[in-house]
Amino acid sequence: MDEMQIYELNSIVKNLKFVDRNQREIERYQLLVNIQANSKHKIKIQDVMRLPWDDEDKNKGTQISEEQAQQLRERA
Repeated sequence: MDEMQIYELNSIVKNLKFVDRNQREIERYQLLVNIQANSKHKIKIQDVMRLPWDDEDKNKGTQISEEQAQQLRERA
């Protein structure tokens, strides 16, 4: 009961990158709050610290395939 099974390891390894991502996002927001408190100008979160996934999120999910478009047409 207390031992990990082999099939559980795959999910853990696959999602390990999100642990680091969450921690880095928290650090970035804390840094923004500290800087913003001493600034007269509005500062964007990306201006404080650029992270590798900032550009990924912009393009994610903006286009659908022709197959997905056809499925949506059939539902309507």
